[in-house]
Amino acid sequence: MWSGSAYAKIIIFKKCAFERDSGFDYGRFETFEYRFDTTKMNGVRIWLHTDKFVKENPGEKKIYTEPYKIIHADNDYIIAHTSTQKFEAVLNAKTVTLSFLEPTTEYGKNWNTNHRCE
Repeated sequence: MWSGSAYAKIIIFKKCAFERDSGFDYGRFETFEYRFDTTKMNGVRIWLHTDKFVKENPGEKKIYTEPYKIIHADNDYIIAHTSTQKFEAVLNAKTVTLSFLEPTTEYGKNWNTNHRCE
């Protein structure tokens, strides 16, 4: 969901879900969101795992964040790069989706997927 108007400086996508999931995974996440500040041209992905998920998955962190650098922002799209991986996220405000353009791997899995957010 866009937070504020089309000209907002802070844009927040909440309750994101992987394309392969039927919706927000309440069993895994308390929070799964993306926050972008178009004035500062940066953003962050925030995962806050549930206590149950962390307990059942040793090695998983309770809180995971990943910073983004915004390359382009207008009223319809944001293109951002992570500081740790070579891929781009294109965020479409009209459909509230995030599309990852270049494949990446985390934990040995291909996470090249779209996200849907509220």
